[in-house]
Amino acid sequence: VLTSLVNDTPLLSKDLVKFKGDHQHWWDAFELAVDNKAWATAVTALEALGKKKVETILWLQLAKRLSKRHALFMDESGIPFTDVDYLRLSRLYELCINAAKNANALDLVAALAHLRARCLEMGGHYSQSIALLQQFSQGKQAVPAKMSIARNHCRMGDLPASIRTLD
Repeated sequence: VLTSLVNDTPLLSKDLVKFKGDHQHWWDAFELAVDNKAWATAVTALEALGKKKVETILWLQLAKRLSKRHALFMDESGIPFTDVDYLRLSRLYELCINAAKNANALDLVAALAHLRARCLEMGGHYSQSIALLQQFSQGKQAVPAKMSIARNHCRMGDLPASIRTLD
């Protein structure tokens, strides 16, 4: 990751074929990529990690480190930041969601799914965001999910659907 940042080139999967490292190495590399907004590199690193057999705690910590930074990637005004690749950020959340599902950490899955949906929304992929949020429109996640669904309908210009969702 450091080499890819210094050379200003994205990390490639072939660069990680022989990489071994302990949890701290993965955490540091991931944080370095995300903090430098090297989105392609961060995705490549997590996709490579997803192909390895690793302890669940590694993924849970990666999800925690990513979600703690979420406020740095967007504000509540709804105006996307120009230096954030929201589709790749969404992919990072998706990889963490998959690991949380494998660990049967369903509360974490729901929390990460909401963050992923917000990334999809900020990236202009409103229909995908709605589809993801509809999985959580019942039970204890219903209110925040429906509010986000309604906001996505508004962004799509579908005010009647937004009002129906809120009703």
